[in-house]
Amino acid sequence: GLKAALKEEGITLEEVQLEGDFSGSAPIISAVKINLSQVVIVGQSAHINKYELVRNAVSRVLAVQKEVIDLYE
Repeated sequence: GLKAALKEEGITLEEVQLEGDFSGSAPIISAVKINLSQVVIVGQSAHINKYELVRNAVSRVLAVQKEVIDLYE
C-alpha cells in the first residue's frame, strides 16, 4: 500500500523495508528503511530536498514518526 500511495504523489520507490510487529490487527511499525538511490520523483522542482520530501510523505502515509524513517543511498 505504501508504494501505491506514494506513486499517486509522484514518488516511485523500489526498495523499502518495514520492521515492527505485524501480528495484530493494527501493525506497529518501529523502523522504515528506504534506498533513495532508486527513487524516482515526478512533477517536482529540480531543487527539491528528496530526503525531506520522501520522509514527510512516508510519515504521513504510514502514520509514523519521521525519526523511525531511515533514508540511505
